Amino acid sequence: GYVFASLLIVPLVYSLPISMLTAEMATALPEGGMVDWIVEACGPMLGAHTTYWIWVTYVFDSAIYPVLAGEYVSQEIDFSSFPGGVEFGQDIFVIILITLVT
Repeated sequence: GYVFASLLIVPLVYSLPISMLTAEMATALPEGGMVDWIVEACGPMLGAHTTYWIWVTYVFDSAIYPVLAGEYVSQEIDFSSFPGGVEFGQDIFVIILITLVT
């Protein structure tokens, strides 16, 4: 009930305004991206902070998604028969899956 409702509400409340903002900024300042927009509006110091925090976000995102995918897959597939144990099987599966997707 609540999960399905949140899947309908979150895109409208969060994603739609961000996508509209991005479209507006890309039209107004077509050269560059989010950091360039912030540098233009707020100056180079806040642009540097934005660059750093975007980088930190990407580091944590790239670390957490394979772990979440491995945990999810381990609920569905039994990896205990792999030679390296459960973690090794999860790691190999996620690496192969991500390699195939990209």
